[in-house]
Amino acid sequence: MEAIQHILIDDDGIPRTVNRRVKVKMIAEAHIDAGLNAADIAAEYKISLADVHAALTYYYDHQSWFAARDAENQKHLAEHGRKLDDLIGELRQRGHE
Repeated sequence: MEAIQHILIDDDGIPRTVNRRVKVKMIAEAHIDAGLNAADIAAEYKISLADVHAALTYYYDHQSWFAARDAENQKHLAEHGRKLDDLIGELRQRGHE
């Protein structure tokens, strides 16, 4: 019997389900953060239970990768937030001159 592939890595390096291209992280968050069970997730995203379980397995097998990616995203958000705060401050100063 041939193995069925459930997860693919897209051109941006994001793991997704093969059939509906749902991000693995979205499935993991639905399960971990929202507390949805596999059947509810499958129904929500219109994917198979096998896809849900494969996504969760992939997530748990690669947790350090997801954590590192989240940390990098948070770093970028903080940098952009500081730049935005600086720009707002500069515009306010110009307005008071």
